[in-house]
Amino acid sequence: MKEANKNTLRRWIIREYPEIRIEESGIFNNKLILRIGESEKQIIVKDNQLYTNPGIRYNHNLSDTVKINQVVTEFFWSNIIKPKELGRSRKTYQEFLEDTELDLEIDPFDALPCSCRKFVINGIDADIDDFGDNRDFNQEIACPYGCGDHRFEAYSEPKPEVLERYMITREDYDIICDELTDKLYVGRCGWCE
Repeated sequence: MKEANKNTLRRWIIREYPEIRIEESGIFNNKLILRIGESEKQIIVKDNQLYTNPGIRYNHNLSDTVKINQVVTEFFWSNIIKPKELGRSRKTYQEFLEDTELDLEIDPFDALPCSCRKFVINGIDADIDDFGDNRDFNQEIACPYGCGDHRFEAYSEPKPEVLERYMITREDYDIICDELTDKLYVGRCGWCE
């Protein structure tokens, strides 16, 4: 089961309520600003407590998933103007915490197999450079405008900010790197000639 914290709260909203735009601000990025159209709701997450309506002193422990779910869904339903896919099933925050699956999409280009047309982690557009080097490792034997040994090579250790940015664990990081290594291996190639 995932831990109830700012990262999983943000990830749940992105995944289940894509109509809500999220911005982070404040000291240590502890403020989440939820927006639908012109409406916004500020949420401050500090010491595993969720503070809603800054200035009014009431808060909820993030482990109180029923209340956290209510805060977000009430904002959503009171501000949605042109409903889209309202009939679709949306996981509650509790259900999301119990779902341990990593949401990963890696789709290389057909005509340029060393590059991704789509690389998305937990609903966030991802940058391959955050995970390793994706390049030609043997230019000496490459033909003009080609590669001698094009492949992805993962960094041995993830940067803490990468785990934070994509809301992933160290185990998730290793899975992502394994997938990139497999899907972006080209070797010797003359596609770019």
